Amino acid sequence: MASPETVGPAAGGAKDLANFRENVANGYTPQPAAISDEGLFYDYHFETGTRTESDALFAPRYAAAVSDHPISGETERYLSVGLDSTLSVDEFERPRLNLVAVLDVSGSMDSAFDAYYYDEHGRKCEAEDDAATKLDAATQSLCALTEQLHAEDRLGVVLYRLPLYLAQTIGGPELCR
Repeated sequence: MASPETVGPAAGGAKDLANFRENVANGYTPQPAAISDEGLFYDYHFETGTRTESDALFAPRYAAAVSDHPISGETERYLSVGLDSTLSVDEFERPRLNLVAVLDVSGSMDSAFDAYYYDEHGRKCEAEDDAATKLDAATQSLCALTEQLHAEDRLGVVLYRLPLYLAQTIGGPELCR
């Protein structure tokens, strides 16, 4: 487990397998792409040995393990690799951000979402009848983003609307709402 006084890297990607497990528990077969190696590994702690003294910004540490496969009984060997950091939380500074958000403001964004959605924990939830439009949700997301910005950060917003003549050419009348 990382020390609270130091900053270290974490696995990226989907870190929550709750939705995958919920689908299985409810008798659904999730798509293979619904589970990632990062998500699986993030759910478990892998011991990476004792901390080594190093002046490097990030220093590897590792531990080896041997285990019998629970079904086949074959011997399996593992190597767990981690990174220690000499960077302290007090020294860590997020670099200045230059962000540009592109917001679709076409007619389709005035429609409601599907009959269900996935919450922040990946759980499937039924949508409410008075649910916000897609544009409302996008606007709320942009507002929440601004609360995470620092004074030196910059944010640009580009409003995008597919021209009506182009929408009719690409998707016909059903695309133009």
